[in-house]
Amino acid sequence: MGTDRFLSIFGKHMKVAHALRMLAIAAILLEPRLVAADLLRLESRFLGDGLFEYVIDFPDDRYFDKVNFDALSVVGLSDQLGVLRIDTPQHWTDVSGGWRHDQMLWEPVPYRTTFRIQTTTDAYRKSPITIVWAQHWYSWAVPEGTPNTDDTPPRAVAFANLTGLSPCLPAESDGSLPEWVSGVPGYPEVKIERIVMSEGKPVGIRFRVGGGLPVVVEASEDLKTWVAVGSVVGASGVSTWASAGPLNTMGTFFRVAVKR
Repeated sequence: MGTDRFLSIFGKHMKVAHALRMLAIAAILLEPRLVAADLLRLESRFLGDGLFEYVIDFPDDRYFDKVNFDALSVVGLSDQLGVLRIDTPQHWTDVSGGWRHDQMLWEPVPYRTTFRIQTTTDAYRKSPITIVWAQHWYSWAVPEGTPNTDDTPPRAVAFANLTGLSPCLPAESDGSLPEWVSGVPGYPEVKIERIVMSEGKPVGIRFRVGGGLPVVVEASEDLKTWVAVGSVVGASGVSTWASAGPLNTMGTFFRVAVKR
């Protein structure tokens, strides 16, 4: 038996889904607009003539509707003399060694903002850069046991020690390229790995999804009307959903999606 696959893109917040036809064992893959994105990304650049640029990007609006930042800190920046902050984004404040965000404000996701500094040096090297933030989930995607209120978050909810470029003395330059991008891995797209078989009959589905995400398994006879037939909390790595009986007694097509 052969396997057919086609791609289809749904709306902005539609989650990834897969459908399996039991008669032909055909896999239908529905992909979202944003697939396997970084949760958080930092872009750092030396633009020439002592000018440095830092860009924070929080692109994942599949599961999050807003984000709250605490600080962006660049190791070695406070050691530089004559640093001029020429671009400090709205809701951020210049502090020694970086910038601090107004903790009372949430930013809408996707969020992207740029910081620029003017220095007296054209030398740079890779250095640790720390970002501290909190993220707010859509109500339907909140992992079990995860606080998700609209209240002002505590100062240190999540932090990442990333790598980026920082100004330095010429003797300290490490020969890095003038652009460096690093990030925090985001949630993968939902992907069905295989059908679980028992005594020659399909009884479950193995799939990949972000750990802790609430997942629903749905069945359909026509790929138009879907009925929930099971649910499971996603695990890091591969998750498994097993039915009480053969899948073909529940429907012709099956899909796995983050619960909405």
